[in-house]
Amino acid sequence: MDQISQEAVTTEAPETNPIDQTSTASQTPSRMIDTLPEALRNSETLAKYLNKDTQDLNLEALVNAHTHATGLLGVPADQVMRLPKDGDAEGWAKFNERIADQFYANARPAAADAYEFNGVDLSNPIDKAFIEDFRGTAFENGVSQKQMDGFMKWFGEANERINAQIIEQTKTERAANQAALDQAWGEKAQVYKTEIPNVVAKLAEKAGLFDPQNGETAEKVLQALNIEGDAMADNPTLMRLLAVVADMTAEPEVLPGTARTIPSGQGAMTPAQAKEALDAFMANKDKTEPFYNPAHQGHAVAKAEWQRLINAMHPSSGG
Repeated sequence: MDQISQEAVTTEAPETNPIDQTSTASQTPSRMIDTLPEALRNSETLAKYLNKDTQDLNLEALVNAHTHATGLLGVPADQVMRLPKDGDAEGWAKFNERIADQFYANARPAAADAYEFNGVDLSNPIDKAFIEDFRGTAFENGVSQKQMDGFMKWFGEANERINAQIIEQTKTERAANQAALDQAWGEKAQVYKTEIPNVVAKLAEKAGLFDPQNGETAEKVLQALNIEGDAMADNPTLMRLLAVVADMTAEPEVLPGTARTIPSGQGAMTPAQAKEALDAFMANKDKTEPFYNPAHQGHAVAKAEWQRLINAMHPSSGG
């Protein structure tokens, strides 16, 4: 039985070929480092992890170093990018292009005109030129779309705050100017507020700034000069000059400050203007109170003004 088994074993054992064994041994690298591409085998970094005795990779040391480096960087080494040097325009261009491809929201777009300005009105040529110039500057400095969105949001909010501050400042200045005009004009303040727009309308018509025959009015001139309502106080110097002109055109006989007479009717207040001024006079408590009270210190001035307006409404009567 033992003899039969021995023969069977001998029969089933495969024949070995000394040539094949030699060929296989010569093709199988004896070192791990020999299995790597040539570029890696010659790497100075990898050379630090060779076992001095076997001249093969110290796998444990290599794994420990990689794990340590990943812990320091916070990400695997293959996810780390090297920043180009200062002045390396080509390097930075490639860097930004790579970043833009992977992280558009946090990186500079591929071109300056790729920045998006949602909600920005570019119909005004000046605004459009500003935005185009800003695009180029932002692109040159590596501004991302996310940063641009944040800046534009801040810019819009800042403009709203500034506009609100300007409105409040205008109100404050207008109130101060009006107080100064009221003080300078005294009891005639309300008359001037009525007469100055009329004077400007007449001057604008004579200057050909509007054509009444074509249905045009002096409204656009008054608006352009802010000679309406509260806006009159925006230019107190002009208002005081126009008040003098109003006095000159309202006096039919004598130019203020001179003894030279002028013919009645030249530059005089029209009856319609006189009626409007008289209506304003009678609606002004500061005027009517001294007018109706002979004991008031302003009675004589108020009465004289009232009489002047009555005379201007009825020039033929002469008062």
